[in-house]
Amino acid sequence: MVDQTTSLAHNKSPAEARINSKFILVALLIISFSLIAISFVGVVVVNPYSGNPYTGDPAAATPTSLAKLILRFDVVAEGNIPSWFSGAILLLAAGLLALIAIDKLRQRERFRYHWVALAVLFTLFSLDEVAYLHEGVSNFMSERSIGPLQIGWLIPGALFVILVGLWYVPFVWQLPTPTRRLVITAGAIFLTGALGLEFAESLFLDNLDFQDPLVVVSNHLQDLFEMVGAAVFIYALLNYIRRNMYPLRLLVC
Repeated sequence: MVDQTTSLAHNKSPAEARINSKFILVALLIISFSLIAISFVGVVVVNPYSGNPYTGDPAAATPTSLAKLILRFDVVAEGNIPSWFSGAILLLAAGLLALIAIDKLRQRERFRYHWVALAVLFTLFSLDEVAYLHEGVSNFMSERSIGPLQIGWLIPGALFVILVGLWYVPFVWQLPTPTRRLVITAGAIFLTGALGLEFAESLFLDNLDFQDPLVVVSNHLQDLFEMVGAAVFIYALLNYIRRNMYPLRLLVC
């Protein structure tokens, strides 16, 4: 005898969840710009690092309640709302990449392992945003670098980007034209913040205090470029899924 619950479940029409890719992009951009604006205004106006223990000064006073609140939105600080948001959007990208990778593995397409590798990489990027794993590499490299080369994790980071980029040239080239343009745009924006601006800051602003206006602007632009780049990449993936994998079905066994 067939279980009645199972029979009813099979007779029901599948549920639908419609995702508007443009709405997702606009929402992510609004959140990104809002977080950067709140952080910038808070740091400039309130200056939460003035006399608080996070600066490493043993004689520093306990920060005020307002300063503590600002630190929850400071893009330079760790373990706060911007860190969570950055990690979340990278994890969202990893999830979309995993969906595409599963489909490509099923079809045994030529570049299926490139999709798998991207899903793994973005999962690690998300973990790094929350756990700040590259800080260990940065400290190790800074202790062993001299002068202008004292730029921490940027040296291995740049080498990693070059090697991975060379491996992905054929993969990117075979993507549909709209997706290829969006992916290249997203990558350029993201890397400008993650490597370009940080490299420039290390070369030209390294002698300035971290509360200097130029350093504050540079730090906020870095995070803004990374968030915007990730948002554009998510938009590219959603459009790729819509154009090449529609309809997408998720079955729970």
